[in-house]
Amino acid sequence: MVEKLKLPTQDHPQPYKLHWLNKGNEEEFKVSKSEAQMMSIILVLEVNDETVNPPGVIPLLSEFSDVISGEIPPGLPPMRDIQHAIDFVPGAVIPNKPAYRMSPQEHAEVQRQVEELLKKGLVRESISPCAVPVLLVPKKDGSWRMCIDCRAVNKITIKYRFPIPRLDDMLDQLHGATTFSKIDLRSGYHQIRIRPGDEWKTAFKTRDGLYEWNVMPFGLTNAPSTFIRLMNHNEVVFLGYIITAEGVRVDPSKVVAIDSWPIPKSIQEKISRRHARWSELLQSYPFLIKHKAGTLNSVADALSRCHVLLTTLQTKVVGFDLVKELYQDDPDFRGVWEATINQPFHQFYRHDGFLF
Repeated sequence: MVEKLKLPTQDHPQPYKLHWLNKGNEEEFKVSKSEAQMMSIILVLEVNDETVNPPGVIPLLSEFSDVISGEIPPGLPPMRDIQHAIDFVPGAVIPNKPAYRMSPQEHAEVQRQVEELLKKGLVRESISPCAVPVLLVPKKDGSWRMCIDCRAVNKITIKYRFPIPRLDDMLDQLHGATTFSKIDLRSGYHQIRIRPGDEWKTAFKTRDGLYEWNVMPFGLTNAPSTFIRLMNHNEVVFLGYIITAEGVRVDPSKVVAIDSWPIPKSIQEKISRRHARWSELLQSYPFLIKHKAGTLNSVADALSRCHVLLTTLQTKVVGFDLVKELYQDDPDFRGVWEATINQPFHQFYRHDGFLF
């Protein structure tokens, strides 16, 4: 395009350098400190029994072995905010297609893959009135891929209008970027759950039975849109919080014990006797304790000892009760004393004839 438009070009002052790691390559990386800050590694592994990883890559594979795992752990992925929904056109006829004829070898391969999916929990046996057949498609390495012929289901499914990103727009967004990363999400479709209640609409038929998907399979209409929605719905779990583009919220799994805590039917049901006596004592005081940052919050602790304080003063200080008679004639407390006859006044109130 640049040559056709005859646009002016200029050599980059620091052009990119490529270093290939081939089989048996014993060379080590030798780069300067400034080059190391801008270096990117593109690692391509051959999937065959004769693959020999270069010595410089083996430590990386060992360090991140949990990321580059051989097999996906069994079990269903978590129920995320985004699930694949299948909405049929109202009044549409539910398809029930017969299974395709297969050779004994093809049937054995289909049954092997179905049993593997059953062990992982990705599919389950079904009694759905909706059924479509399966077929085998050869792969480049000579193995077989089991595909679901979803054309009959897709024909009666309401189509989404979620935008699929254009390649040109995605390339334009790379302008000005200096650091690039790439991730290949293994079995990405199988990381998305089917909306609860829609599993029966994904049922497929083999010669030996009827099965339905718990996760999103290939071939369904709207599946690319659902996958793009999941990719755009970026969120990171960090220290008990879920961080998204919309903000930060508490991870629900961290507060599930609080949310599921049963509501006490009485004040003594779920608290200790000492706590119950303390709650009953607080109810007799006409005040509301509000939290204040800093040393002012010590008022809550002081109130917890007010009864003991008065008892101690009355016992150890002779004539302490005479303080009650001095409020009315005192120039500093007279106004407050009169204002607290029937109710608290600002931060002051009466208790047992004393002003607090």
